Amino acid sequence: MNFNLLGQHHRLIIFTFCMIICTFVTTFSLGQLKDVATYDFADLLGEGGIAAVTLMWITVILMSRPAGQLTNYLVVGLVFMHISVLADFLDEFLFYPPEQLWITAYESVPAPIGMLLTTYGLYQWHKEQVSINQQLKKREQSFREHQSIDFITGLYNGQFMKAQIERMIERTSAKKPILTLNC
Repeated sequence: MNFNLLGQHHRLIIFTFCMIICTFVTTFSLGQLKDVATYDFADLLGEGGIAAVTLMWITVILMSRPAGQLTNYLVVGLVFMHISVLADFLDEFLFYPPEQLWITAYESVPAPIGMLLTTYGLYQWHKEQVSINQQLKKREQSFREHQSIDFITGLYNGQFMKAQIERMIERTSAKKPILTLNC
């Protein structure tokens, strides 16, 4: 991972922090704290773990990819999934009055949007990797071909010629048995 790439992503980092802060402000301004006895610790662990992992994925992508449209799709999609899971995690601590039940939409709606954006980004990333792999394969093949050619004369070098002769000897000896005379 390259920490230098983080400098290319100021807008995405600001967007991520703004969405997280917006989620905290929205949920805590609308809800009232629950009694600790009502906490579902399995949900806290599961939903908190998912929120932490999506935040780690965002960080890894920002540290691994240059700025661009593909990175935007991946990060924005993961941010939408993250805020959905974060809101779901925070509701384990909060009780919402009946007139504030729209907050459940805040927990639910961003996740599928984020999944669609991330899926599209992953598809584009796959296409990018296929293209890069093809370029690397061509470059390696060209390197291997040019490795056998003498730079000055433009002819095949001695190692290549020796290997070719050895291959020819192996082929001819495998096809024709050696003649012996019995006296």
